[in-house]
Amino acid sequence: MSCEKETYKDTQRSAENGNVLFLILIAVALFAALSYAVSTSSQVSPGGQGNEKGGIQAAQINIFPTVVRSQILRMVVKNIDVTELEFNPPSTFGTISDTDLAVFHPDAGTPYARTDPAVMANELQGDWYFNMNFEINNIGSSTPGSLSGNDIVAFLPGVKQNVCLRVNQENAVDLIPSVSSSSYLSDAMEMMDDSYIPPSTETDIGDGVLTELSGKSFGCFEEANSGTYIYYFALIEL
Repeated sequence: MSCEKETYKDTQRSAENGNVLFLILIAVALFAALSYAVSTSSQVSPGGQGNEKGGIQAAQINIFPTVVRSQILRMVVKNIDVTELEFNPPSTFGTISDTDLAVFHPDAGTPYARTDPAVMANELQGDWYFNMNFEINNIGSSTPGSLSGNDIVAFLPGVKQNVCLRVNQENAVDLIPSVSSSSYLSDAMEMMDDSYIPPSTETDIGDGVLTELSGKSFGCFEEANSGTYIYYFALIEL
């Protein structure tokens, strides 16, 4: 009996050590990315201190979706269907259908976070949105006119213009593409939670519109009607 207990404890301890090591590796990778952004931020253009600050802020908003993506990949290993994921924030945990599907629930292990006000145009904390309303051209498969091929994407609407530009510059896009369609903002602000209904078609990024972002797994664009700058990050390419 004592042998069985010891075996269980050893197994549990090994799992805990593995989780700690995984989190340490993520932290090291993110610190390296942020350090690189800081060291190169003043080299993209001679914008001085303002340009350097924009580079640091652009690196900061990449961190949270990178962590979320890592968590989703860990969930995939457990044979969870990514199209059934639920991104409920803590305020709606009570309606979650299955905590194993809830990315931000304590059972999953990735805390929900809002953004630093410094990256937002209104100087307030920003809210993340997650959904599969969009299909990014040349990312994963592309199947026009159907849900097949839609990507699971994190969106942060309302970022500052200079942050939006720096995000794109870090991704070899030297401008901010623009689209005049309010559906791009409303679709980006839909939440893939326990009540989410996947669309029957897709909103395009890079295929005939916002072409500069074709094949870009992260980037930023403007919805011109509202003057809103929208950051996106592909979590899962379908």
